[in-house]
Amino acid sequence: MNKHTLKLAALALAGIAGQAHAYTTWTCLDEKLNWTATTQTMRYSSVSFPSGSWRTALDTSIDRVNQSPATFRFSKSYDDTSIGLDNGQNEAWFSSDPAVLAGAPAITYWQYDCIDYWLFGKDVELTEADVTFDVNEPYTTSTTQTSLWSYGGSFRPFQTTAIHELGHAFGLGHTNNTYNI
Repeated sequence: MNKHTLKLAALALAGIAGQAHAYTTWTCLDEKLNWTATTQTMRYSSVSFPSGSWRTALDTSIDRVNQSPATFRFSKSYDDTSIGLDNGQNEAWFSSDPAVLAGAPAITYWQYDCIDYWLFGKDVELTEADVTFDVNEPYTTSTTQTSLWSYGGSFRPFQTTAIHELGHAFGLGHTNNTYNI
């Protein structure tokens, strides 16, 4: 089966014009990319998200995403010791690798199948989503407004960044004209 990697970054979408919607989705062969199951497990790196405030912040972010009206949900799995792209698992971790981060403070990578079997129909499905956060980005798990850069503080809010990236893992695209989750 052919697998393709789609890197989600705002810069990649900045030049794409389209009809205005509250959200966008990704398509292949004129079909929406979807997961085949309504629940996918997000595995947390044991190094990046040990027990403590960072794990709690990611838990809270996933819980908030799961409160959406969508029928899709993420379950959680802790202490993954074998994280990586294109390994058949949905994972979250911090990285300092510029080749993985592509200049973004956080990025989501998808693996998906996009095959047109002329006799048997199309195979269009998401197969993996990996969420990577830049370890050098000044994140905070605090939700105190005075600490957050959007309110004049020094730190990027981790939870809203995680919710944004998890939206990509859901299969949602980018809006490139507003700052939003």
